[in-house]
Amino acid sequence: MPIDNKEVNYKVWASDNVVYGPVPLETLLEWVADGRVLPTTWVFSHEINSWKPANSLSPLSDALAEYHTSHAPLPMPCEVGKAEESITIDHLRQFDVLAGLGQAELEQFIDHCMVMEVEEGGIIMKKGSPGDGLFMILSGEARVRLIAAGEDQTLATVKAGSFIGEVAMFS
Repeated sequence: MPIDNKEVNYKVWASDNVVYGPVPLETLLEWVADGRVLPTTWVFSHEINSWKPANSLSPLSDALAEYHTSHAPLPMPCEVGKAEESITIDHLRQFDVLAGLGQAELEQFIDHCMVMEVEEGGIIMKKGSPGDGLFMILSGEARVRLIAAGEDQTLATVKAGSFIGEVAMFS
């Protein structure tokens, strides 16, 4: 049995259903930092000869806490009907599909909205999440990404004035 964790090798069952490894702890920690290994990713430890979720392996706990725990409050929607404190008619007019609506219609639309503030690098939705939301980017931008074959691929960068989540909602 190895004396030092750095001598232990690991395998990772990635989101693309491919097993990567064996790799040393140092590489595994890099993958955690890169977002390739998440708390729920299955990892095989040769030391214990078993597959476990990454968050149950002690050598990974500090790295997972550092890279996968937000230090800001989670994005939580405000109560329905409270969005008027955060959304203005001018915010909505930046969306082409809403720009033609009148003042009263936009005010009614706002009454049915919820607002989430998301920190940089925060997650709005994940693959497999229920498609029950349409997200309007009011400011900043969002990155749509996919991790496949161990590579983090940017599919699109969505800027203010655009929607995300609409395809899932209508499919």
